[in-house]
Amino acid sequence: MLLPPRILLVDDHSLFRCGLRMVLAAAIPDLEASEAASLEEAMHTSIEPALVLLDIQLHGLNGLEGIALIKRKWPQAAVVMLSSEVSPQKMRTAMERGAAAFVSKADPADKILPDIAQVRGGLSVGGDVFA
Repeated sequence: MLLPPRILLVDDHSLFRCGLRMVLAAAIPDLEASEAASLEEAMHTSIEPALVLLDIQLHGLNGLEGIALIKRKWPQAAVVMLSSEVSPQKMRTAMERGAAAFVSKADPADKILPDIAQVRGGLSVGGDVFA
C-alpha cells in the first residue's frame, strides 16, 4: 500500500529543504509537504505526515535522537534519515532506532527519489548496511 503524499521535511538548511521540496513536488502527484528547521518546529506542523525526511544533524535534538519523538507523535509515519555524512555506524544506528531508510544528501535526485518511493511503498531501504 502506498503511503499518502504527506511529507514533512526536517532540515536546518533552508535551501536544501526548498530544493528537496521542489524535487519531490515534481515527482509526487498531489504532494502535501511541510517544512521545519528543527524537531521542535516539526512538532507544531499543520499536517500529519505519512513520511518524515529527517536530517541527522539538527540544532537542538539531533535526528538520531529525534526518531523516537517522531514515532511517538506520528506512529504510522515512516522516517527517512538524511545525512551528508554517511557511515555504516550511523546508518545502522538510524535503522535500529526505527528509520525505514538512510539517504545521503550528496546523492542525486534520481537516486533519492526511488528510495523515497520504496519507503512510500512499505519497503525499507539500506538492508545492505547489515551485510
